[in-house]
Amino acid sequence: MPSISARIQALVPKQYSQFPKLSGGGSYHFFSWDKDRRGALCLYYWFWDRNKAYKNTKRIPLSEIVTTAQICLAGGTFDRHTFQKRCPVAASDGPCGFAVIGRCLEFLGIAKYAGRGKGFC
Repeated sequence: MPSISARIQALVPKQYSQFPKLSGGGSYHFFSWDKDRRGALCLYYWFWDRNKAYKNTKRIPLSEIVTTAQICLAGGTFDRHTFQKRCPVAASDGPCGFAVIGRCLEFLGIAKYAGRGKGFC
């Protein structure tokens, strides 16, 4: 069976290029797989600012997606507290990374959104 890293890279963007927001509205959009300044392979995504004047581009290291996938596979929950603790790079770019990582877990078939305050499990 392919690794979690290989599986998510095969799914995004070939099957999934948008990540629905948790509370409706627009979506986050895949931008690219690329290395950041530290040399870490990251999923880059974008979303419109409130006025749709410019695109905000953010990143999530692939390693942080893998870490959260392992938490869920072990029976844990991926909530905002876990996001802050286990995904420091994505969290430093803002809270929207929580939704994008959670949607990646759904794409992998290992978690579902359980609702506000509950996260993904």
